[in-house]
Amino acid sequence: MSASPAVWFSIIAALVAHGANALAQDAQSQHCGHFETMASPHGIYVNNLWNAHAVGDRPWQQCVESHRIGDETRYGWSWSWPADSEVVVSYPQVRVGVSPWDPKERFNNRFPAALDTLQALKVAYTLDIQAEGDFNVATSMWLADTDVFDSEPKPTAIVAEVMVWTSYKGHHMRPAGRLVDHLEHAGARWEIWVDRDWKDMSGMHDNRWVYLAFRRTQPTLAAIFDAAVLLNHAIENELLPKGTFVADVELGTEISNGRGRLRVESFSVDVR
Repeated sequence: MSASPAVWFSIIAALVAHGANALAQDAQSQHCGHFETMASPHGIYVNNLWNAHAVGDRPWQQCVESHRIGDETRYGWSWSWPADSEVVVSYPQVRVGVSPWDPKERFNNRFPAALDTLQALKVAYTLDIQAEGDFNVATSMWLADTDVFDSEPKPTAIVAEVMVWTSYKGHHMRPAGRLVDHLEHAGARWEIWVDRDWKDMSGMHDNRWVYLAFRRTQPTLAAIFDAAVLLNHAIENELLPKGTFVADVELGTEISNGRGRLRVESFSVDVR
């Protein structure tokens, strides 16, 4: 028995509405080139591919991207890397401040912030991740011996690389250096890892710095912590030097292998 004209009209209208909704969800802006950037209301997204050459000529893809759904724009990144890679190949991120590696684009004029007078550096975020393979979620801060940056890279100003791991997955995901201590902060227990003679593992630069990582023992994708508390603890325990400047705050995923996508549901950095 054939459907009436009214039924067919309802079916067609539903299909059109579904198609329009699907197109709206798929509408996106992708930036897939090496270190391409994308502006957002809460920071600069960077397609950081610092060690992509480690996988040789095997196929891979990584993009920072925005998705427009109705009146709302969502930001994040996606990736696909060879399954057998055992080293970190990239760190897609959203950044606040000024990076010593690429100071041309800045976000938030409170950076660089003098660590000696820093009262609070509160970082908060909620993420949605669908992924497989080896990766982490980590907030990075580059500590520099100066607060003066022009448009040219100044990696020699780097004194320390400080990472705050709040989630991690896979067999090859552990901080560099050695475990030296633990700390209770923001309702969580943190491991403290340090390497006092770290370097650019891509082999592209020869300067060295202190590597320091705080790793949350109970992973979470909804994190709130005061980085000033962590940094001052490190200074008090002579893991970091005094008199440095926090150049930037970067929230990203160090990726070794696998594929996935990340959406930033919220991200804020409050510096005082």
